[in-house]
Amino acid sequence: MNRIAGRRWLINALAVLIVLLLLWSCAAFRLSSAAASAMKFPIKLRSQISADYGPDRLGRPIRSLRFSIVQDVMRDIGLPPEEAENAQTAFEIAMSSPVPTATLAPGTLPPEFTPTGTPVPTETRRPTQTATEVIADTATAAATATPTASSTPITPSPTKSRTPTETPEPSDTPSTVSRTPTKTRTPTKTMTPTITKTPTKTKTPSKTPTPGSCLATPIVELRGNPDEGQIYELGDEITGEAFAYDPDDVNPGTCEENGQYPEDNGVGIDGPGKVEFKILKDGVTEVYQKDQLSVLFCAFTGTGTCLPFVVGTLNWPDGGSAGSGMYVMKARAYDGAFWSLWDEVTFYISLPAPSPTPTLTPTPTLTPTPDCSLTSISDFSTSDNDAWWTITNSGSTSITLLSVSLDWPPGNGVLRHVKVDGPVVISPIDDSPPTDDIALGIALSPGQSIELRFVFDNTIETTGYTLDAVFDDGCPPLSTTD
Repeated sequence: MNRIAGRRWLINALAVLIVLLLLWSCAAFRLSSAAASAMKFPIKLRSQISADYGPDRLGRPIRSLRFSIVQDVMRDIGLPPEEAENAQTAFEIAMSSPVPTATLAPGTLPPEFTPTGTPVPTETRRPTQTATEVIADTATAAATATPTASSTPITPSPTKSRTPTETPEPSDTPSTVSRTPTKTRTPTKTMTPTITKTPTKTKTPSKTPTPGSCLATPIVELRGNPDEGQIYELGDEITGEAFAYDPDDVNPGTCEENGQYPEDNGVGIDGPGKVEFKILKDGVTEVYQKDQLSVLFCAFTGTGTCLPFVVGTLNWPDGGSAGSGMYVMKARAYDGAFWSLWDEVTFYISLPAPSPTPTLTPTPTLTPTPDCSLTSISDFSTSDNDAWWTITNSGSTSITLLSVSLDWPPGNGVLRHVKVDGPVVISPIDDSPPTDDIALGIALSPGQSIELRFVFDNTIETTGYTLDAVFDDGCPPLSTTD
Protein backbone atom coordinates (compact mmCIF):
# COMPACT_ATOMS: atom_id res chain seq x y z
CA MET A 1 0.00 0.00 0.00
CA ASN A 2 2.80 2.33 0.80
CA ARG A 3 4.51 1.77 -2.58
CA ILE A 4 1.26 2.38 -4.48
CA ALA A 5 0.67 5.64 -2.55
CA GLY A 6 4.20 6.82 -3.31
CA ARG A 7 3.85 6.25 -7.04
CA ARG A 8 0.57 8.16 -7.17
CA TRP A 9 2.17 11.18 -5.49
CA LEU A 10 5.05 11.20 -8.03
CA ILE A 11 2.67 10.98 -10.98
CA ASN A 12 0.59 13.89 -9.64
CA ALA A 13 3.68 16.06 -9.18
CA LEU A 14 4.89 15.42 -12.73
CA ALA A 15 1.43 16.26 -14.09
CA VAL A 16 1.43 19.60 -12.24
CA LEU A 17 4.94 20.42 -13.56
CA ILE A 18 3.92 19.68 -17.16
CA VAL A 19 0.86 21.96 -16.85
CA LEU A 20 3.04 24.79 -15.46
CA LEU A 21 5.55 24.42 -18.33
CA LEU A 22 2.74 24.69 -20.88
CA LEU A 23 1.34 27.81 -19.25
CA TRP A 24 4.81 29.42 -19.15
CA SER A 25 5.41 28.69 -22.88
CA CYS A 26 2.08 30.27 -23.86
CA ALA A 27 2.76 33.35 -21.80
CA ALA A 28 6.26 33.80 -23.29
CA PHE A 29 4.94 33.47 -26.85
CA ARG A 30 2.20 35.99 -26.19
CA LEU A 31 4.50 38.54 -24.65
CA SER A 32 7.10 38.34 -27.45
CA SER A 33 4.42 38.90 -30.11
CA ALA A 34 3.09 41.91 -28.29
CA ALA A 35 6.60 43.42 -27.99
CA ALA A 36 7.23 42.98 -31.73
CA SER A 37 4.09 44.89 -32.74
CA ALA A 38 3.74 48.67 -32.55
CA MET A 39 2.50 49.96 -29.24
CA LYS A 40 -0.48 52.26 -29.50
CA PHE A 41 -1.03 55.22 -27.21
CA PRO A 42 -4.04 57.50 -26.99
CA ILE A 43 -1.83 60.60 -27.68
CA LYS A 44 0.87 61.41 -30.26
CA LEU A 45 4.42 61.58 -28.95
CA ARG A 46 5.98 63.21 -32.04
CA SER A 47 6.46 67.00 -32.20
CA GLN A 48 4.08 68.85 -34.49
CA ILE A 49 6.74 71.55 -35.19
CA SER A 50 9.13 70.98 -38.07
CA ALA A 51 12.88 70.96 -37.32
CA ASP A 52 14.73 74.26 -37.90
CA TYR A 53 18.53 74.01 -37.95
CA GLY A 54 19.12 77.64 -39.02
CA PRO A 55 20.94 80.25 -36.85
CA ASP A 56 19.13 81.60 -33.82
CA ARG A 57 17.53 85.00 -34.20
CA LEU A 58 18.75 87.82 -32.00
CA GLY A 59 16.61 88.58 -28.99
CA ARG A 60 16.67 92.24 -29.97
CA PRO A 61 18.29 94.17 -32.85
CA ILE A 62 21.58 96.02 -32.44
CA ARG A 63 20.69 99.70 -32.67
CA SER A 64 24.12 101.22 -33.09
CA LEU A 65 27.84 100.38 -33.13
CA ARG A 66 30.67 102.88 -32.71
CA PHE A 67 33.39 102.32 -35.29
CA SER A 68 35.85 103.97 -32.88
CA ILE A 69 35.84 100.70 -30.92
CA VAL A 70 38.08 99.29 -33.67
CA GLN A 71 40.70 101.96 -32.92
CA ASP A 72 40.44 101.23 -29.18
CA VAL A 73 41.01 97.51 -29.82
CA MET A 74 44.01 98.23 -32.07
CA ARG A 75 45.58 100.41 -29.36
CA ASP A 76 44.92 97.75 -26.71
CA ILE A 77 46.92 95.18 -28.71
CA GLY A 78 49.88 97.57 -28.92
CA LEU A 79 49.57 99.34 -32.31
CA PRO A 80 50.78 102.98 -32.51
CA PRO A 81 48.00 105.65 -32.65
CA GLU A 82 48.53 106.29 -36.39
CA GLU A 83 48.21 102.60 -37.34
CA ALA A 84 45.17 102.20 -35.06
CA GLU A 85 43.50 105.17 -36.79
CA ASN A 86 44.32 103.71 -40.24
CA ALA A 87 42.78 100.37 -39.18
CA GLN A 88 39.56 102.13 -38.16
CA THR A 89 39.41 103.98 -41.48
CA ALA A 90 39.87 100.72 -43.42
CA PHE A 91 37.12 99.07 -41.35
CA GLU A 92 34.69 101.95 -42.06
CA ILE A 93 35.37 101.74 -45.79
CA ALA A 94 34.83 97.96 -45.74
CA MET A 95 31.58 98.30 -43.82
CA SER A 96 30.39 100.98 -46.26
CA SER A 97 30.62 98.60 -49.25
CA PRO A 98 27.20 97.14 -50.40
CA VAL A 99 26.53 93.48 -49.52
CA PRO A 100 26.17 91.33 -52.70
CA THR A 101 22.81 89.58 -53.23
CA ALA A 102 22.80 85.84 -53.93
CA THR A 103 19.99 84.48 -56.23
CA LEU A 104 19.03 80.82 -55.93
CA ALA A 105 19.14 78.66 -59.05
CA PRO A 106 15.74 77.58 -60.45
CA GLY A 107 14.35 74.59 -58.56
CA THR A 108 16.75 75.06 -55.60
CA LEU A 109 15.30 75.27 -52.13
CA PRO A 110 16.79 77.46 -49.38
CA PRO A 111 18.46 75.26 -46.74
CA GLU A 112 16.25 76.52 -43.92
CA PHE A 113 13.02 75.67 -45.87
CA THR A 114 13.84 72.22 -47.18
CA PRO A 115 10.69 70.09 -46.50
CA THR A 116 11.08 67.08 -44.27
CA GLY A 117 9.17 63.81 -44.49
CA THR A 118 7.36 64.41 -41.22
CA PRO A 119 3.64 65.26 -41.61
CA VAL A 120 2.73 68.48 -39.86
CA PRO A 121 -0.79 69.21 -38.56
CA THR A 122 -2.74 72.15 -39.89
CA GLU A 123 -0.87 75.30 -39.02
CA THR A 124 -0.78 78.74 -40.51
CA ARG A 125 1.95 81.16 -39.55
CA ARG A 126 2.46 84.53 -41.13
CA PRO A 127 5.22 86.24 -39.17
CA THR A 128 6.24 89.66 -40.34
CA GLN A 129 9.33 91.32 -39.01
CA THR A 130 10.85 94.62 -39.91
CA ALA A 131 14.25 95.65 -38.48
CA THR A 132 16.05 98.92 -39.03
CA GLU A 133 19.79 99.03 -38.26
CA VAL A 134 21.77 102.23 -37.93
CA ILE A 135 25.55 101.96 -38.22
CA ALA A 136 27.42 104.37 -35.93
CA ASP A 137 28.99 107.73 -36.91
CA THR A 138 29.70 107.34 -40.61
CA ALA A 139 27.08 105.10 -42.24
CA THR A 140 23.28 104.68 -42.18
CA ALA A 141 21.84 101.34 -43.13
CA ALA A 142 18.25 100.14 -43.36
CA ALA A 143 17.59 96.44 -43.55
CA THR A 144 14.11 95.06 -44.09
CA ALA A 145 13.29 91.37 -44.11
CA THR A 146 9.64 90.20 -44.49
CA PRO A 147 9.46 86.46 -44.20
CA THR A 148 5.98 84.88 -44.74
CA ALA A 149 5.39 81.20 -44.24
CA SER A 150 2.08 79.33 -44.68
CA SER A 151 1.05 75.71 -44.74
CA THR A 152 -2.19 74.04 -45.92
CA PRO A 153 -4.16 71.39 -44.01
CA ILE A 154 -2.41 68.04 -43.97
CA THR A 155 -4.08 64.75 -44.82
CA PRO A 156 -1.93 61.75 -43.94
CA SER A 157 -1.08 59.61 -46.93
CA PRO A 158 1.67 57.05 -47.58
CA THR A 159 2.72 58.78 -50.81
CA LYS A 160 3.95 62.25 -51.69
CA SER A 161 5.66 63.92 -54.61
CA ARG A 162 7.85 67.02 -55.07
CA THR A 163 7.33 69.35 -58.00
CA PRO A 164 9.92 72.20 -57.94
CA THR A 165 9.02 75.23 -60.06
CA GLU A 166 11.31 77.45 -62.13
CA THR A 167 11.07 80.32 -59.71
CA PRO A 168 13.32 80.96 -56.71
CA GLU A 169 10.27 80.25 -54.51
CA PRO A 170 10.42 76.52 -53.64
CA SER A 171 7.28 74.37 -53.50
CA ASP A 172 6.87 70.87 -52.19
CA THR A 173 3.45 69.43 -53.15
CA PRO A 174 2.79 65.84 -52.06
CA SER A 175 -0.46 64.18 -53.20
CA THR A 176 -1.90 64.12 -49.74
CA VAL A 177 0.55 66.39 -47.96
CA SER A 178 0.52 69.94 -49.28
CA ARG A 179 3.23 72.31 -48.07
CA THR A 180 4.13 75.41 -50.03
CA PRO A 181 6.92 77.49 -48.51
CA THR A 182 6.40 81.04 -49.71
CA LYS A 183 9.00 82.77 -47.58
CA THR A 184 11.10 85.07 -49.74
CA ARG A 185 14.25 86.63 -48.32
CA THR A 186 15.22 89.64 -50.37
CA PRO A 187 18.25 91.49 -48.93
CA THR A 188 17.41 95.17 -49.14
CA LYS A 189 20.14 96.45 -46.82
CA THR A 190 21.79 99.57 -48.24
CA MET A 191 24.63 101.31 -46.44
CA THR A 192 25.37 104.83 -47.57
CA PRO A 193 28.40 106.55 -45.98
CA THR A 194 27.51 110.07 -44.95
CA ILE A 195 30.92 111.20 -43.63
CA THR A 196 34.12 111.33 -45.62
CA LYS A 197 37.08 111.09 -43.28
CA THR A 198 40.18 112.96 -44.33
CA PRO A 199 43.33 111.55 -42.70
CA THR A 200 45.44 114.23 -41.08
CA LYS A 201 48.67 112.24 -41.16
CA THR A 202 50.18 110.60 -44.19
CA LYS A 203 53.15 108.30 -43.74
CA THR A 204 53.74 107.86 -47.46
CA PRO A 205 56.48 110.16 -48.85
CA SER A 206 55.05 113.06 -50.79
CA LYS A 207 57.25 112.31 -53.82
CA THR A 208 55.63 109.75 -56.12
CA PRO A 209 57.40 108.85 -59.38
CA THR A 210 55.25 109.18 -62.47
CA PRO A 211 55.34 106.51 -65.20
CA GLY A 212 58.64 106.72 -67.06
CA SER A 213 60.36 108.68 -64.27
CA CYS A 214 62.69 107.71 -61.40
CA LEU A 215 63.18 108.49 -57.74
CA ALA A 216 66.53 109.24 -56.03
CA THR A 217 67.89 110.64 -52.78
CA PRO A 218 69.29 114.19 -52.87
CA ILE A 219 72.98 115.10 -53.25
CA VAL A 220 74.96 117.56 -51.10
CA GLU A 221 78.58 118.74 -51.42
CA LEU A 222 80.56 121.15 -49.22
CA ARG A 223 82.25 123.70 -51.49
CA GLY A 224 85.42 124.40 -49.51
CA ASN A 225 86.29 126.89 -46.79
CA PRO A 226 86.81 124.93 -44.75
CA ASP A 227 88.96 122.61 -46.84
CA GLU A 228 90.06 119.19 -45.61
CA GLY A 229 92.86 119.57 -43.02
CA GLN A 230 92.94 123.36 -43.21
CA ILE A 231 94.23 125.25 -40.14
CA TYR A 232 92.57 128.55 -39.21
CA GLU A 233 94.28 131.12 -37.03
CA LEU A 234 93.18 134.27 -35.27
CA GLY A 235 91.24 136.56 -37.62
CA ASP A 236 90.67 133.96 -40.40
CA GLU A 237 87.14 133.53 -41.82
CA ILE A 238 85.10 130.33 -42.34
CA THR A 239 82.04 130.39 -44.66
CA GLY A 240 80.90 126.76 -45.04
CA GLU A 241 78.72 126.83 -48.20
CA ALA A 242 76.98 123.65 -49.53
CA PHE A 243 75.79 122.73 -53.06
CA ALA A 244 72.59 120.62 -52.91
CA TYR A 245 70.17 119.27 -55.55
CA ASP A 246 67.78 116.37 -56.21
CA PRO A 247 68.77 114.11 -59.15
CA ASP A 248 65.18 113.10 -59.91
CA ASP A 249 64.32 116.79 -60.40
CA VAL A 250 67.47 117.68 -62.37
CA ASN A 251 67.23 114.52 -64.54
CA PRO A 252 63.67 113.13 -64.13
CA GLY A 253 64.17 110.30 -66.61
CA THR A 254 67.57 108.96 -65.51
CA CYS A 255 68.27 110.42 -62.02
CA GLU A 256 71.90 110.96 -63.06
CA GLU A 257 73.99 112.69 -60.38
CA ASN A 258 75.51 115.30 -62.70
CA GLY A 259 74.08 118.53 -61.25
CA GLN A 260 76.00 121.72 -62.08
CA TYR A 261 76.74 124.64 -59.76
CA PRO A 262 75.21 127.21 -59.59
CA GLU A 263 72.37 126.51 -62.09
CA ASP A 264 71.19 123.32 -60.36
CA ASN A 265 71.84 124.52 -56.82
CA GLY A 266 68.66 124.04 -54.77
CA VAL A 267 66.68 122.20 -57.50
CA GLY A 268 64.27 119.88 -55.66
CA ILE A 269 65.56 121.19 -52.31
CA ASP A 270 64.66 124.87 -52.23
CA GLY A 271 61.06 124.97 -51.01
CA PRO A 272 60.02 121.53 -49.82
CA GLY A 273 63.32 120.61 -48.17
CA LYS A 274 66.39 122.05 -46.45
CA VAL A 275 70.12 121.64 -45.85
CA GLU A 276 71.28 120.91 -42.30
CA PHE A 277 74.74 121.95 -41.04
CA LYS A 278 76.54 120.66 -37.93
CA ILE A 279 79.96 121.31 -36.38
CA LEU A 280 81.39 118.68 -34.01
CA LYS A 281 84.32 119.31 -31.63
CA ASP A 282 86.85 116.45 -32.00
CA GLY A 283 84.27 114.83 -34.31
CA VAL A 284 82.07 113.94 -31.31
CA THR A 285 80.59 116.86 -29.35
CA GLU A 286 78.07 119.01 -31.26
CA VAL A 287 78.90 122.72 -30.82
CA TYR A 288 76.85 124.19 -33.68
CA GLN A 289 73.72 123.35 -35.74
CA LYS A 290 71.83 125.26 -38.43
CA ASP A 291 69.05 124.54 -40.99
CA GLN A 292 69.06 126.46 -44.29
CA LEU A 293 65.78 126.41 -46.24
CA SER A 294 66.78 128.19 -49.45
CA VAL A 295 69.70 129.10 -51.71
CA LEU A 296 72.40 130.00 -50.79
CA PHE A 297 72.93 127.12 -48.38
CA CYS A 298 75.37 128.72 -45.90
CA ALA A 299 76.54 127.32 -42.60
CA PHE A 300 76.34 130.76 -40.97
CA THR A 301 73.40 132.15 -43.03
CA GLY A 302 73.50 134.58 -45.93
CA THR A 303 71.42 135.16 -49.09
CA GLY A 304 73.50 136.63 -51.91
CA THR A 305 76.75 135.89 -50.10
CA CYS A 306 77.52 133.51 -47.25
CA LEU A 307 78.33 135.33 -44.02
CA PRO A 308 81.68 134.28 -42.50
CA PHE A 309 82.57 133.18 -39.00
CA VAL A 310 85.64 135.02 -37.75
CA VAL A 311 88.13 132.79 -35.93
CA GLY A 312 88.90 134.17 -32.50
CA THR A 313 85.26 134.67 -31.54
CA LEU A 314 84.72 132.96 -28.23
CA ASN A 315 81.68 130.86 -29.27
CA TRP A 316 80.02 129.56 -32.45
CA PRO A 317 76.78 131.46 -33.23
CA ASP A 318 74.20 130.29 -30.66
CA GLY A 319 76.53 127.35 -29.94
CA GLY A 320 79.45 126.11 -27.90
CA SER A 321 83.04 127.23 -27.46
CA ALA A 322 85.11 127.94 -30.59
CA GLY A 323 88.55 127.57 -29.04
CA SER A 324 91.59 125.79 -30.41
CA GLY A 325 91.20 122.19 -31.51
CA MET A 326 89.99 119.79 -34.22
CA TYR A 327 86.50 120.26 -35.72
CA VAL A 328 84.29 118.42 -38.25
CA MET A 329 81.76 120.33 -40.36
CA LYS A 330 78.92 118.13 -41.72
CA ALA A 331 76.05 118.84 -44.13
CA ARG A 332 73.11 116.83 -45.51
CA ALA A 333 70.12 117.68 -47.74
CA TYR A 334 66.39 116.86 -47.47
CA ASP A 335 64.03 116.96 -50.50
CA GLY A 336 60.77 116.74 -48.57
CA ALA A 337 60.76 112.93 -48.56
CA PHE A 338 64.33 111.60 -48.27
CA TRP A 339 67.63 112.62 -46.64
CA SER A 340 70.97 112.56 -48.40
CA LEU A 341 74.15 111.10 -46.93
CA TRP A 342 76.35 113.38 -44.81
CA ASP A 343 79.23 115.22 -46.50
CA GLU A 344 81.91 116.28 -44.04
CA VAL A 345 85.29 117.99 -43.80
CA THR A 346 87.83 118.18 -40.95
CA PHE A 347 89.58 121.45 -40.07
CA TYR A 348 91.54 122.93 -37.20
CA ILE A 349 91.54 126.17 -35.20
CA SER A 350 94.84 127.31 -33.69
CA LEU A 351 94.70 130.31 -31.40
CA PRO A 352 97.64 131.80 -29.47
CA ALA A 353 97.79 130.91 -25.82
CA PRO A 354 96.28 133.68 -23.74
CA SER A 355 98.79 135.97 -22.02
CA PRO A 356 98.86 135.30 -18.32
CA THR A 357 97.48 138.12 -16.23
CA PRO A 358 100.32 139.52 -14.15
CA THR A 359 99.83 138.90 -10.49
CA LEU A 360 101.24 141.04 -7.74
CA THR A 361 103.89 139.33 -5.71
CA PRO A 362 103.38 140.14 -2.08
CA THR A 363 106.30 141.89 -0.47
CA PRO A 364 107.85 139.53 2.07
CA THR A 365 107.52 140.72 5.59
CA LEU A 366 110.63 140.88 7.71
CA THR A 367 110.70 138.27 10.42
CA PRO A 368 112.35 139.63 13.48
CA THR A 369 115.48 137.72 14.45
CA PRO A 370 115.12 136.17 17.88
CA ASP A 371 117.61 137.12 20.56
CA CYS A 372 119.16 133.73 21.31
CA SER A 373 120.88 135.10 24.35
CA LEU A 374 117.53 135.50 26.06
CA THR A 375 116.73 131.74 25.92
CA SER A 376 117.84 129.73 28.92
CA ILE A 377 117.83 126.27 30.60
CA SER A 378 117.58 126.45 34.40
CA ASP A 379 116.12 125.10 37.64
CA PHE A 380 117.46 121.51 37.52
CA SER A 381 115.64 119.23 40.01
CA THR A 382 115.30 115.51 40.83
CA SER A 383 112.74 113.41 42.70
CA ASP A 384 112.40 109.63 42.87
CA ASN A 385 112.57 108.49 39.21
CA ASP A 386 112.32 111.97 37.63
CA ALA A 387 114.78 114.67 36.59
CA TRP A 388 113.61 117.96 35.06
CA TRP A 389 114.65 121.44 33.82
CA THR A 390 112.86 124.70 33.00
CA ILE A 391 113.40 126.19 29.52
CA THR A 392 112.46 129.87 29.16
CA ASN A 393 112.09 132.24 26.18
CA SER A 394 112.73 135.69 27.58
CA GLY A 395 112.92 137.36 24.16
CA SER A 396 110.31 139.39 22.27
CA THR A 397 109.81 136.85 19.44
CA SER A 398 108.66 133.24 19.37
CA ILE A 399 111.21 130.46 19.25
CA THR A 400 110.81 126.71 18.60
CA LEU A 401 112.48 123.94 20.58
CA LEU A 402 113.30 121.42 17.86
CA SER A 403 114.98 118.58 19.80
CA VAL A 404 116.87 117.60 22.91
CA SER A 405 119.43 114.95 23.92
CA LEU A 406 120.35 113.74 27.40
CA ASP A 407 123.28 111.98 29.07
CA TRP A 408 122.52 110.51 32.53
CA PRO A 409 124.15 108.32 35.19
CA PRO A 410 123.93 104.59 34.28
CA GLY A 411 122.47 103.78 37.69
CA ASN A 412 119.19 105.44 36.67
CA GLY A 413 118.39 102.51 34.40
CA VAL A 414 116.27 102.81 31.25
CA LEU A 415 114.88 106.22 30.13
CA ARG A 416 111.12 105.60 29.75
CA HIS A 417 109.34 108.91 29.04
CA VAL A 418 109.79 112.56 28.17
CA LYS A 419 107.12 114.95 29.53
CA VAL A 420 106.40 118.62 28.74
CA ASP A 421 104.40 120.49 31.38
CA GLY A 422 102.99 117.20 32.66
CA PRO A 423 101.72 115.09 29.70
CA VAL A 424 103.96 112.51 28.05
CA VAL A 425 105.03 113.72 24.62
CA ILE A 426 107.36 110.86 23.69
CA SER A 427 108.53 107.52 25.06
CA PRO A 428 112.03 106.90 23.70
CA ILE A 429 112.74 103.80 25.88
CA ASP A 430 116.47 104.34 25.66
CA ASP A 431 118.44 101.56 27.40
CA SER A 432 121.73 103.34 27.92
CA PRO A 433 123.05 106.92 27.94
CA PRO A 434 123.33 109.14 26.08
CA THR A 435 120.17 109.41 23.98
CA ASP A 436 119.91 110.23 20.31
CA ASP A 437 118.23 113.50 19.37
CA ILE A 438 114.62 113.41 20.63
CA ALA A 439 112.42 115.47 18.24
CA LEU A 440 109.93 117.80 20.01
CA GLY A 441 108.97 120.82 17.83
CA ILE A 442 107.55 122.86 20.72
CA ALA A 443 106.94 126.60 20.12
CA LEU A 444 107.72 129.00 22.94
CA SER A 445 106.03 132.38 22.81
CA PRO A 446 107.79 135.47 24.09
CA GLY A 447 108.09 135.19 27.88
CA GLN A 448 106.93 131.53 27.97
CA SER A 449 108.53 128.77 30.08
CA ILE A 450 108.07 124.99 29.88
CA GLU A 451 109.01 122.14 32.18
CA LEU A 452 110.99 119.39 30.45
CA ARG A 453 110.87 116.17 32.58
CA PHE A 454 112.64 112.80 32.07
CA VAL A 455 111.35 109.58 33.72
CA PHE A 456 113.65 106.58 34.48
CA ASP A 457 113.15 103.01 35.73
CA ASN A 458 115.13 103.39 38.96
CA THR A 459 115.51 105.96 41.67
CA ILE A 460 117.84 108.40 40.07
CA GLU A 461 121.14 110.03 41.00
CA THR A 462 121.10 113.71 41.87
CA THR A 463 124.06 114.63 39.69
CA GLY A 464 125.82 113.60 36.52
CA TYR A 465 123.37 114.91 33.85
CA THR A 466 124.07 116.78 30.60
CA LEU A 467 121.12 118.28 28.57
CA ASP A 468 121.50 119.73 25.04
CA ALA A 469 118.60 121.72 23.42
CA VAL A 470 118.42 122.69 19.72
CA PHE A 471 116.30 125.71 18.58
CA ASP A 472 115.33 127.08 15.16
CA ASP A 473 115.90 130.53 13.65
CA GLY A 474 119.64 130.06 13.71
CA CYS A 475 120.09 130.03 17.44
CA PRO A 476 122.97 127.89 18.62
CA PRO A 477 122.21 124.84 20.83
CA LEU A 478 122.03 125.37 24.55
CA SER A 479 123.75 122.90 26.92
CA THR A 480 123.78 122.47 30.69
CA THR A 481 125.53 120.01 33.03
CA ASP A 482 124.13 119.36 36.46
